[in-house]
Amino acid sequence: AGRQEVSDQLEELHGAVMSELEALRSQHDQALASLAEGLARSDGELGLLRQALEASVAQASATSATRSELQQAYDSLREEHAAGDEKLRGLAAELDASKASNHDVQALAASLRAEDEALRRAHAETRELLTSTTAALGDHKAHCASMYATLDALAAALGAIAALQGDARAAADERGA
Repeated sequence: AGRQEVSDQLEELHGAVMSELEALRSQHDQALASLAEGLARSDGELGLLRQALEASVAQASATSATRSELQQAYDSLREEHAAGDEKLRGLAAELDASKASNHDVQALAASLRAEDEALRRAHAETRELLTSTTAALGDHKAHCASMYATLDALAAALGAIAALQGDARAAADERGA
């Protein structure tokens, strides 16, 4: 009954850990999908910014805009590009953190699997010990039964000897009288 309870608890713990692992994986998958969407949007925004920069350069040369106007447009685009790059770095950092968290979950799952295996081995060893102890107790019980039978036979023999000694004394007393 105790072994079954330990086994049931192990199965229950294993189920709970696997459920929690699946939930964490699902959360990480959603976070990774969100980060991928953000990266795609950022890439699109960067593409648009690059296109705008190229269009600005083409327009500047076509309309012979002054150098200061071109410099302002270029500086503005550079700032937007820098902001986009910063956003992209932030998304990459979030992605790295998510990967690290997923690694921690995988390490925890591996640790729990190792602990589960150790408990299973200990359970098997305990079961083997109980089986051998049960066999040894059966042998001891048989030995005790044999000893009790021998003691009963000895008691009967001693009783018979005592009766014979009593009869011999009585006979000796009769002859002496």
